[in-house]
Amino acid sequence: MNKTFKKFIVALLIASLFVFQMAGVNGGVQAQDSFPPALEPYLSADGLTLFNSVATLVVVVDPNPAMQGIKIPAPEVDKALVDPAAASATFSFTYVDVGNQDPWGQVCTTFPENAKAAFNAAAAIWASTLQSSVPITIQACWASLSGTTLGYSGGQPLRRNFSGAPKTNTWYEGALANALNGSDLDPITFDMNITYNSNYTWYTGTDSNTPAGQYDLVTVAAHEIAHGLNFSGLANYSGGTGSYGYDGYPNVYDTFMEDNGGAKLTSYPNPSAAIGTLLISGSLWFNGSNANAANLGTRVKMYAPPSWNGGSSYGHLDEIFNGTVNDMMTFSVASGSANHNPGPVTKGLLKDLGWVLAGESTVSTIYLPLVLRDFAGSPPGGGIVNGDFESGSTGWTEYSTHGLSTITSSLPVAPHSGSYGAWLGGVNSEENYVQQQVTVPSSTPYIVYWQWIASTDICGYDFGGVVINGTEVDLYDLCATTITGGWVTHSVNLSAYAGQSVTLQIRVETGSSDWSNLYVDDVSLQASALAFGPIQGVAPNLEASTTQGKIGIVAQGEEP
Repeated sequence: MNKTFKKFIVALLIASLFVFQMAGVNGGVQAQDSFPPALEPYLSADGLTLFNSVATLVVVVDPNPAMQGIKIPAPEVDKALVDPAAASATFSFTYVDVGNQDPWGQVCTTFPENAKAAFNAAAAIWASTLQSSVPITIQACWASLSGTTLGYSGGQPLRRNFSGAPKTNTWYEGALANALNGSDLDPITFDMNITYNSNYTWYTGTDSNTPAGQYDLVTVAAHEIAHGLNFSGLANYSGGTGSYGYDGYPNVYDTFMEDNGGAKLTSYPNPSAAIGTLLISGSLWFNGSNANAANLGTRVKMYAPPSWNGGSSYGHLDEIFNGTVNDMMTFSVASGSANHNPGPVTKGLLKDLGWVLAGESTVSTIYLPLVLRDFAGSPPGGGIVNGDFESGSTGWTEYSTHGLSTITSSLPVAPHSGSYGAWLGGVNSEENYVQQQVTVPSSTPYIVYWQWIASTDICGYDFGGVVINGTEVDLYDLCATTITGGWVTHSVNLSAYAGQSVTLQIRVETGSSDWSNLYVDDVSLQASALAFGPIQGVAPNLEASTTQGKIGIVAQGEEP
């Protein structure tokens, strides 16, 4: 596909600038060097396509020492780079020739090859996270920007009432609209444009080991791409008055925003002082079922500081997510840090907007085969709900100190059966568990599960085990001498709790150095310590090997 620069001088601005913070991180005023000029919005003749409407977004470097040097592991990137054919979306980069300009008039220089590799890794994050049958096209520019600006990006155009749109009279950004439509609605226009400052010291490696004083290009590029995937809306604030949408229609992102009391942004008079107050209230929330589920069942707080920051407000997660697995989409980035993981909240938010996540069916009605079981007495699995995790978190409560997703279809090793399993640990200073309320039958009092231990730690610091009603009934080391190299069974006798309803918890605690992973699958209650095999109706995995275990170690466990 040949797309020249001249064809998108009118590119829609969905930008994200990276600049040093000049007066505080939380709600402060930022210098906005090399801030690209606003472009004039306009509609297509039929009024269904909108260009140049979204205000620029700004993200700043976080000078807080506590935020520097934080590394969030991302096995999705490693797997996508190793096996690009397994990606569920395709990204295509075009680099602006030397001497040509980006859509905002910035002259581009030679784009370094190592920077291109970092862009490929950033695209791999999203290619392994989202599904799209339509290639997502990005134009990239490497330029000498003034002052403290690290980079900016933009995407276009917005569309409404296209075939496949989940909501009528609602604007969707180009990449999302194309994915929902199943074809490219504007083949001659790039989906987004990204420009970075050649004057900064970038870390272009893909391993998250960003040195102190450098800025991780994969993290920055992944953040920028997310804005072009519709992680942005059409809100504006000026002189105490706020507004949303364009030409009377909201962006799909706008439709999920609400105030502290639960009133929708789209229910406010538009424009109005009331919207202006909300946008600087410090209490602006994204309320979507998938984002909420990823946020422990609560609404997601968005960045809305008391002074409107036209580059950062409204378009980012609140600073409460800083330093967690969800901080890729906060407005600040610290030197020496890297986050190659979109985080469960961002993935849930994008799913609410309309994206289909990797591994999920695009068919709304699924007919499951009938599985006949011949049980003698209680079925294997006893009172355990969803013991094979194939229904996601159904029946289970998950917890992670770092906000990591635990029950997942993205294990770095093949699950013992099916597609899902529980991934515990993987980072330092972590408390991580899955739990559910269960009645222990007297006839099947043994909790039995399949586990895979991977660790580089010495014994005595990282532990796995089982907790009943807050009491530790089982404890074992996770260390280099206890690694299993594959799936093995583990059992605990719960006869002391027979007939009782208890809170059953499988947990991991890790120390402050080295690391350990514990993968868990096919949890059941059995009559003895010997497992009867996987839960009935679930085929066992016959390919677990030491090699797969090593892949798992590299993927999540590297020392930050």
